[in-house]
Amino acid sequence: VNLEGYHVPVLHKYTLAKGFRKGVMTYDADGPNIRVLAGRSNLMDSTRVPQEKKQILDYIGVYYIIFPNTILLMHNDYMEISTFFPLAPDRTIWTYEFLYRPDPFSGETGQRSLKNLFRYLNEAVYDSEDYMIAEKVQENLLNGVNETHMLGLEESLVTVFQDIVRDEMETSG
Repeated sequence: VNLEGYHVPVLHKYTLAKGFRKGVMTYDADGPNIRVLAGRSNLMDSTRVPQEKKQILDYIGVYYIIFPNTILLMHNDYMEISTFFPLAPDRTIWTYEFLYRPDPFSGETGQRSLKNLFRYLNEAVYDSEDYMIAEKVQENLLNGVNETHMLGLEESLVTVFQDIVRDEMETSG
């Protein structure tokens, strides 16, 4: 999840894709934790905004991967916290928290907008796209579709994460 951006234009073609610039993503790591920056579709608009008025979350998606199992997704008016608890190779419990600033969602209209946003993210993006495809990939892996897997250049963050997992397992065990 959030370890490569090339799935967005395809998997999220009718949902998130219009909000992000294809291929504009970078990351840095601090120990086992990772920060990911993804350019929003309006990224170039930031060149016309005075420095003192720029807000990073207006132009960049900022995600924190907190090792070993938590992802923070930062947005202008809200933040998502996803935590994963693996139970078995084919079974994981996912918890999802949604924190928001009250002002943009005040009143009846704001609360309706908030409810729609939460439903959209939970049902359309996560359930119907991200986790649906993750379940299919896991099912295929368990069926032995491929004995080996090659990662491409756009999957360098997947490699970084796998290296972190390996290193943490070696130092803890």
